[in-house]
Amino acid sequence: MQINYKKRNVFEDDCKGMVETLKKSGVPTIICGDVDENLYIKFFEENDLIPDNVYDRSVELRGKKCAFGRIINAQDIDDLYEEYNAVIVVPYFDEIKSVLMKTKAVLKNAFFLDIAKLHSHPTMFQGGAEVYIKEHEAEFKEMYDGFADKESKQVWNDLVNYWISGDYKLVEKYKGRQGVQYLDFFENYTDHETFLNCGSFDARYSKKFIDIVGREYIKIINIECDEKNFEVTCNNMRGYPNIENVKVGLYNEKTTLHFNSMGNGMSCIEDDGNVSVEVDTIDNIANGDSITFIKMDIEGAEYCALEGAKTIIQANRPKMAICIYHNISDFIRIPSLIREMDANYKFAVRHYTDTLTETVLFAWV
Repeated sequence: MQINYKKRNVFEDDCKGMVETLKKSGVPTIICGDVDENLYIKFFEENDLIPDNVYDRSVELRGKKCAFGRIINAQDIDDLYEEYNAVIVVPYFDEIKSVLMKTKAVLKNAFFLDIAKLHSHPTMFQGGAEVYIKEHEAEFKEMYDGFADKESKQVWNDLVNYWISGDYKLVEKYKGRQGVQYLDFFENYTDHETFLNCGSFDARYSKKFIDIVGREYIKIINIECDEKNFEVTCNNMRGYPNIENVKVGLYNEKTTLHFNSMGNGMSCIEDDGNVSVEVDTIDNIANGDSITFIKMDIEGAEYCALEGAKTIIQANRPKMAICIYHNISDFIRIPSLIREMDANYKFAVRHYTDTLTETVLFAWV
């Protein structure tokens, strides 16, 4: 494994070039992407670059006021602009750009801004990735050496260096893979599966799981604590057999925590969250169920949730697909925690976007 600490911060240099181009263009700039504007507002304010409006595909949000004008849909662009720039802040650059290119208004410049690299994600590692990697270099290399497959080694090397440099060339190859994660690695599914979907969001991966294994599974447990997401999960699971939907957050103990409820995939446990939620352990929630597969993407609470799953993991040895991208330290401490529970676990890693998000650790015995 080669870790390059000397490489310039490509992301920062790219941002400077983007800002200069947008300022010189002489036409309005819109933001594109269905994410919380607080994740990128500071960057634009610091660079004295004030976007005109925010493009979002949601018809429900159309016309809503926001920090930069209002939320617009594609049909509004022709009414507002003859020429415009777009800064796309979600990892669907090609998809969104293709929609914008169909407008009559001329798209003069389009840029992808990796908001994860702005270190403004509410739970993502807040800077200092290079420092952490240096301090734990031996452990990063030990994980690399422990992977049996070449793809894991390549992904690990690419991601560790991308966290340091922001060099897009390291992750460009993973573009367009989002949407297949969690379920694409394991092939040995049976009709005796009990699937624990931790962070169900809208239950799309529960439905995809059913598409793979059929309806002969034992049980699917969807866990979601965001009010809106839980409602969508329940609606989307209607008509499917042997479904249990649990409205609770996951943690290493049963308690109440602050939670930032956003009604989307970025809702998360946060000290200054806008609501309080009940949280519990997987061991308590499973309540004797023989869990065979755990999928977990819970916006940074993965480590604590796994601490609360010790009994289940040791008793059932489930297959696991655990997100480790919310904090650079999770690259090391999550596999270490799993190995502490059962030293027989093996690991692989895959990545599914051309940004920092959607790195998944697969674990099995």
